Amino acid sequence: APPAAAAAPAAQQAGYSPQQGQQGQPQRYQQPGPYQQAVAAPSAARIRNPPGKWKSFLSHVQGEAGKEAQILFYELGGAPACWLDVKMGDKSVDAMMEGVTGSSNFLLILTPGYFDRAFCVKELQRAERGRKNIVICHTPSTKPMLSTLFQQAHRMGFSGIGKEESVELVLNDPEFTALVTAKLKRKFK
Repeated sequence: APPAAAAAPAAQQAGYSPQQGQQGQPQRYQQPGPYQQAVAAPSAARIRNPPGKWKSFLSHVQGEAGKEAQILFYELGGAPACWLDVKMGDKSVDAMMEGVTGSSNFLLILTPGYFDRAFCVKELQRAERGRKNIVICHTPSTKPMLSTLFQQAHRMGFSGIGKEESVELVLNDPEFTALVTAKLKRKFK
């Protein structure tokens, strides 16, 4: 085989993709950009955060719903039942995508800045592409903005967001927390 043909599989294995020249012939190899790397499937060769499978993935904006995410993490069983970035050893983009892919349920904690955060959007894109069960909840302060946030989601191409009831996260009392947790679990698959 010519040297260029022998190099092609190795380049593809290294994560490079062919750019098509005229007549469909590979012209050169180009490394994928950050977006392609973030939405590509995680490597099956290495589990970044054991066990690699979770009941739920918690997607949130740390500065807006970090406290709620941590409460839900423990209420939903903690590790290994729940994937939450601050509780994982590997917090890389690949690990985050592995978390979404390896989870049965995607718990989106909706806050005003959710759709402005690139990583939140990438997580949600991965969840939709993977046909994950997306469960939406929101903080009490977000309730007046739900309609606007759902419209923003639709403009961004997330047409399924807002079709199901969003669960309000009233977590300031143990009894309310138990009720909210039970309601969320009923929505899980």
